[in-house]
Amino acid sequence: MSMVEDVRQVLQDFLAPELRAITARLDAIEKVMDARFKEVDSRFKEMDSRFEALDARFDSKFNEVFVRIQVLQETVDRNDSAQKQLISSLTQQFQFDKRLSDIEREMRNSKSSAA
Repeated sequence: MSMVEDVRQVLQDFLAPELRAITARLDAIEKVMDARFKEVDSRFKEMDSRFEALDARFDSKFNEVFVRIQVLQETVDRNDSAQKQLISSLTQQFQFDKRLSDIEREMRNSKSSAA
């Protein structure tokens, strides 16, 4: 036999079974990884559905809080408007009372100076 044939025979006798063994092990690892990826994927889907449920609950609560804040704001606005009207009314009454007091004082002064 020649040297080339000896090398070829060694390669066929040694490398071919080793390559088949490596291929078989890689196939087994691939099956295990596929199963694990499917499990992880199903868990992600489960978490997605939970997050969607939480998102819906959050939206509901957020809308409820938003409506409450709007109602409170409207109440504050009404109270503010009522307070402004009351202040305006009291200011007008005070100015009227002051003018009336001034007129009464002038009438007393004109009576005392006429006498």
